[in-house]
Amino acid sequence: MKKIFKYFIAVVTLFTFITKVNAAGATISVNTSASQIIVGNNITVTVTISSSSPLGSWEYNLNYDKNIFSLVSSDVGLHYAGVVQNNSTKAVSYRYTFKANRSGNASFYIDASTVFGFDESIFEVTNGKRNVRAITYSEYQASLSSNNNLKDIKVEGYEISPVFNKDTLEYTVKVDEDVTKIKVIAYVEDNKAKVNGEGELEVTQGNNSFNIVVVAENGSEKTYKLNVEVIDKNPIEVEVDENKYTIVKVKSMLQKPNSFIEKTVTINEIEIPAFYSQITDFTLVGLKDENGNISLFIYSDGKYKKYTELKQGSMRLDFLEPCPYTKG
Repeated sequence: MKKIFKYFIAVVTLFTFITKVNAAGATISVNTSASQIIVGNNITVTVTISSSSPLGSWEYNLNYDKNIFSLVSSDVGLHYAGVVQNNSTKAVSYRYTFKANRSGNASFYIDASTVFGFDESIFEVTNGKRNVRAITYSEYQASLSSNNNLKDIKVEGYEISPVFNKDTLEYTVKVDEDVTKIKVIAYVEDNKAKVNGEGELEVTQGNNSFNIVVVAENGSEKTYKLNVEVIDKNPIEVEVDENKYTIVKVKSMLQKPNSFIEKTVTINEIEIPAFYSQITDFTLVGLKDENGNISLFIYSDGKYKKYTELKQGSMRLDFLEPCPYTKG
């Protein structure tokens, strides 16, 4: 190995062409952390010397466009010679950090190299090159896609109305009354855009509104609205304080307050889930507003009052909204 190193040092600054070439070759590749970088930011350049045969020593020169980039830091010099002490090394890498100072197309490339094998032979070398574009932030913003359109909206197992058009922002779908979940799939027109609001969604009887938001690559947003109507074949509609509601007929849609027990009441000859408190003698039923929000109301002889429970430590206070009973 000492013989190899002495011979290598003799040629290291001259890049002398050697006619004795090993059957195996070597590659000095150049890779960058990005192919495009914004002016003012840093980029990492990695130089890797590799071969299918054990490496002995090497020398290379990394060149770059100095009018666009400047060297910030590195593991080794741009012109570097190295040597190994064992016959098991087949690849080594070194990293360099450069700063982009102005916009333009640039290259990082190996313009001279020599690689020796551990067996004292010299390899044929393939030198690498990497092209990079530096751009200003305004150029970067202008290069981003502004396409925030959907290509289609699907509700698994159902048809939406009207037929999808990317410029139509509101749709409706009707599902059976026993459906509690639907699966919404939104397809973007530009695969660089992202979608929020799709997937498996919970629905309750009556109207359910969901927003499907498309975010373009440049951050611009477009919102599509999906109204999912869970068909109630026999809806019971009431009006409380000039607001319209639908009585909730599915127990799982309601949350039982503390100190109440579950029961049912009959409204319009239909059994309705309810909660009862012996302490207050309140019977509560659920009412759903036109936006799909569910609240508990005190029910008595076809009349309703808004119910509010306030908890403070272990104490519970029950409040009534200051409005007259309203008949359904």
